[in-house]
Amino acid sequence: REDDESALGHSFTNYVSDGNATCLDNGTETAKCDRCDVKKTREDDESALGHNFQNYVSDGNATCTEDGTKTGTCTRCSTTDTVTEENSKLGHSFTNYVSDGNATCLEDGTKTATCTRCIATDTVTEENSKLGHSFTSYVSNNDATCLDNGTETAKCDRCDVKDTREDDESALGHSFTNYVSDGNATCLANGTETAKCDRCDAKDTREDNESALGHDFSVTVGSTAGDCQTLGTTTFRCSRCTETKVVEGSIGMHDYDAVVTAPTCAQQGYTTYTCSICSASYVDDYTDATGEHKFNVFVSSTAGTCLEVGTTIYKCENCDATNVVDGAIGGHTITVEKINVIEATCTVNGEYDRVEFCSVCNTNLGTKHIITNMADHISGEVVVENEKPATATENGSYEEVICCEDCGKELSRKTIVTPATGSDSDDDSDLNTGSGIKLSWWERFIAWLYKIFATIKQLFTGMG
Repeated sequence: REDDESALGHSFTNYVSDGNATCLDNGTETAKCDRCDVKKTREDDESALGHNFQNYVSDGNATCTEDGTKTGTCTRCSTTDTVTEENSKLGHSFTNYVSDGNATCLEDGTKTATCTRCIATDTVTEENSKLGHSFTSYVSNNDATCLDNGTETAKCDRCDVKDTREDDESALGHSFTNYVSDGNATCLANGTETAKCDRCDAKDTREDNESALGHDFSVTVGSTAGDCQTLGTTTFRCSRCTETKVVEGSIGMHDYDAVVTAPTCAQQGYTTYTCSICSASYVDDYTDATGEHKFNVFVSSTAGTCLEVGTTIYKCENCDATNVVDGAIGGHTITVEKINVIEATCTVNGEYDRVEFCSVCNTNLGTKHIITNMADHISGEVVVENEKPATATENGSYEEVICCEDCGKELSRKTIVTPATGSDSDDDSDLNTGSGIKLSWWERFIAWLYKIFATIKQLFTGMG
């Protein structure tokens, strides 16, 4: 029978971590039964890993006087850890010192800077900042003389110290204001004038400008009378020296001859007066222009036509005025034109209407019907007719016929004789037409050609 309560139960002795612990929570561990394949998983006590903070980074919050912090992140989770960053305090940064403006003439002042990271300040001596005295407003002591510079004094702009120095170029120089003539001028040369200095006993003598007396021509020496060509003169001598001066007097009267110029259509008349002694002249006694033109100068003319009268232009002999004079009306200007033209041929007369008309007014002046002669015949090309070949014993012949190209009328007909083919004599005296007429050299050449042609023709006829 079954042995109740004989089952051994599982035996879990070799637990192995499942590797799932976290920083804060325990993981699990699993064991397989020592006698079967059943597995058991339980909490792995105290297996929580705890945080692993590494790679701390400064938080950049250090101040001049206090350390800042740094923060690290757990390598297994996102938890962070912040701690004090030892020795990270920055200390003050004093870089931009500004003068406090408290230097004096003899003592250096101070300069102050504010920390670039906080409101702390630092004040130090501003080396070499003492100002020294500033003497800018010098006032003359009014002790200069004519020849020597005086002095001038200034009070320091920042303290009560005073400075006195030479007033450069302050010497007054002499003041010569009241010049008195020395009475030594002549007619042509300036005299001198002298003044005493207003401040000392020095004197100055200079040229008395424009003090020359000039000549006094008050003594009359002699005179000459003048005429219309020569002025009269009077000679005077200076009352202070021997210089003389000639003064021209009035001119004499002219002896005038009068020449009258008559007025024209456009120009006034006048009288010209000319001196017979010196030829001096003047014009006077004007008279009014007549206003009457004299159209005697021919300028141009135009012939009259059948529609307009001709004109002639004349110019006044005394001015540029012109006058146009009408002439007679002209005749027609005849122009001839052929119309209805029928050209003549060699068989029919030609004809046309000859029309005369005025090319100016276009008036028809008459029409005449004209018959023209027939035209000459036009020679065509030479045509050979009535050809008779030469034989061995008889001469041949043919006719050269020329007819009109237009109407076909025969214009000429000429008979040409060719020698018998049996004759081979080259003697010019034996080669004739058989009628007692001697042939020319070109006629004999033509006859020879016909002889050749006739022979060839007979050969071809025999072959056929």
